[in-house]
Amino acid sequence: MTQKIRIYLFIAIAFLLGSVSFLYTNFFNIVIIIGIVLNFSVAKKEVIVNLREDNLFLKLPFYFILYMGVHALILKFWGDELVKYSYTIFESLLLYFIAIPLYVCSVKDVLNKKILNYSLLAFVGGVIIFNLASFFKLTGDNLFNEPIVAIKVISASRFGGNKEIFGGHVFLEPLGLCISLATVIVFYFAIIARGILNKFKYLLPFSLLLFFLFLTETKSAFISFGLGLLPLLVFFLKGYSMKYKLGVIVILVGVLMVLIVNAPESLKGRFNTTKDEIHHVLKGDLSQGGTIVPRVALYKENFNHFGEFGIFGLGVAYTNTVKKWYAESKYAVHGLTDPHNSFIYFWLIGGFAGLLFVLGIFFLPIWHMYRNRQFTFIVLSLWIVIVLVNNTTVLLSLNDSKPVILFFLSLLYWNSGVFKKQEDDSCLKLKND
Repeated sequence: MTQKIRIYLFIAIAFLLGSVSFLYTNFFNIVIIIGIVLNFSVAKKEVIVNLREDNLFLKLPFYFILYMGVHALILKFWGDELVKYSYTIFESLLLYFIAIPLYVCSVKDVLNKKILNYSLLAFVGGVIIFNLASFFKLTGDNLFNEPIVAIKVISASRFGGNKEIFGGHVFLEPLGLCISLATVIVFYFAIIARGILNKFKYLLPFSLLLFFLFLTETKSAFISFGLGLLPLLVFFLKGYSMKYKLGVIVILVGVLMVLIVNAPESLKGRFNTTKDEIHHVLKGDLSQGGTIVPRVALYKENFNHFGEFGIFGLGVAYTNTVKKWYAESKYAVHGLTDPHNSFIYFWLIGGFAGLLFVLGIFFLPIWHMYRNRQFTFIVLSLWIVIVLVNNTTVLLSLNDSKPVILFFLSLLYWNSGVFKKQEDDSCLKLKND
């Protein structure tokens, strides 16, 4: 009975990640802690064995906490008294970077192919339900009275942007990340499904998620989704003839062209703006722009202060220090509060140790897969989506997105073998068909 409770809780947590974890992060943290306590209570021996076998993904944040603690003490006694310090980084490291991987590791002994599939589908279900509810909430009666106008309005607002909804606040970029991950997962299940009818049953959720992704008009989510699909396309096509492969590629290019031609005006406008911004960047003009120009300007401004953070980091002085930099900058970054890049964010906070930490968090799942010779296409696809999005945003520092990112990276790190077995079995089925 306790084993079933552990399994059901894991699947429920995956569903929460795709839905209400955006809105109620404190509640989600409590559920994770309950899961850890439950797993240690009923399967202490198995959990300890799991932790002893492979715990580098957990050791990394622990060592970083120690470094940041020493750094904070040095600043406390010998730092600038005029600078205000913020200690929220420790809460983040403990509640997310330690607790979530610890939970995923503690439930590893009951995870198999079937349960992992259920949990991935639960995440997808959570994403679809949350976004459908948001869609109806934002469009209201207009959806039934003037559906085309309602869709144009919600598209122009980028799916409501950063919005207050259902009693909580939802940021657009984390939402785009979750939709991208869910769309890739649905495509994966369509590939491994046996029989054409079973494959087609994933068409509706895939179409819905693609529709939501278009509504967000988030470039980072588009790019990460597109590149994240590539490994799965290779996996799908590797057993077929060149003629079949070319046919599929032609169909996909055709669908893409139809989507581009029929894209809403607001989306076309964003891509035209992007072209203009790239032109400004190439000319060296960083005084105007809405997305690309500010990001390039942020990178330049941050590295103008490399001597202040490059080796040891800003530590608990990060928040107020970078605000001061951006406020006094000659570039168009006034009013911004973060570097819009997760790698640079942790470099700013922890210096060289912070850079090693964030590189480890992102690249350990791939290294682990390579070391154990458990190469899987789905692991690579999901990893590409997560890493690419974090290159243009600080999603690894936002409470909306940290749980999703760390849950999936932990899942990929400790369960690449299960995914490998599933892909091998799926290849055999395709050959038998």
